[in-house]
Amino acid sequence: MVRISKLTDYGVLMMSQLARKPGAVMSAYELAEKLSLPVPTVSKTLKCLTQNGLLTSQRGPSGGYKLSRAPDSITLLEIIDAFEGPLALTECSAKDSECAIEVDCRLRNQWISINRFVYDMFGQIDLVKLNQGSPVKNIKMLKGV
Repeated sequence: MVRISKLTDYGVLMMSQLARKPGAVMSAYELAEKLSLPVPTVSKTLKCLTQNGLLTSQRGPSGGYKLSRAPDSITLLEIIDAFEGPLALTECSAKDSECAIEVDCRLRNQWISINRFVYDMFGQIDLVKLNQGSPVKNIKMLKGV
């Protein structure tokens, strides 16, 4: 099963929450309370998002975190990459593959195509689409996969 980590899931939740009020600043405590998550977990997640350029932080009594860009310019792919690294569904679809049977594998090109398809789909889902409240729509289906 392909599954993202809890920290990645929490990162998506926090980014989604911040995208509901673009430009608003929220503290780790406020986000933790709003999302019913432990403050240390929220702080760790916010640190990762900030280090990867998705959030900016402000110090001081009215400080906190806000999106670094408009919600429609931050994609699900960027958030996943911040925590998981580059998307690779199989070893052979990773950039620096170390698969022992890669040379003889007849499915390698198929896995690379599938990985690219998933990568492109995540890249089309921005925070605005993610917050729509209904299934994600207007995703361009790729042809030739």
